[in-house]
Amino acid sequence: LLGDWPDNDIRQSQGYSHQCMVFLFPQSNGLRSWRTYCDCFHFYLQFLTGSFGERNSVFIRFVNPRTFDVNFVPNSLTPAHGQDLRRMRLLPSRQRPDRTAVQRQAVPRVLTPFVVHWAGIPNRTRLMREYLIRRFKVRPSWFHSSRSSSSRCSALAPISPR
Repeated sequence: LLGDWPDNDIRQSQGYSHQCMVFLFPQSNGLRSWRTYCDCFHFYLQFLTGSFGERNSVFIRFVNPRTFDVNFVPNSLTPAHGQDLRRMRLLPSRQRPDRTAVQRQAVPRVLTPFVVHWAGIPNRTRLMREYLIRRFKVRPSWFHSSRSSSSRCSALAPISPR
């Protein structure tokens, strides 16, 4: 890893010096500019790591957000989901025998987000449990309050893709 830095010295690497932090705090008039912060952040992100789709860094790895959804928000992508995991595209649609081949092909694909952001959804605890049970075959007993944190983590290990 150290071979990626000039002269094998991490202190020689160019880094981010928090230049944009000042834009997160209110100015003397009490206002702050979120837009200015975002513009500053994106400027330094591109300066230090390259353009979107071409980013590279020895410190972190980037994922393509077009192929890997890091923060799926059902209320944003599927606002008419009606608290239904299928309508959120988190479970496969039911196959109906009366559909033609063209109609079956037009069914939206199931999404496989890294994180599902449940904020703003009523009954989200029920939906989270249902999602884990139906999508990943987690046993309902996993949710019992008597289970320790380490027991819950070890129960999830078999569904990990690693």
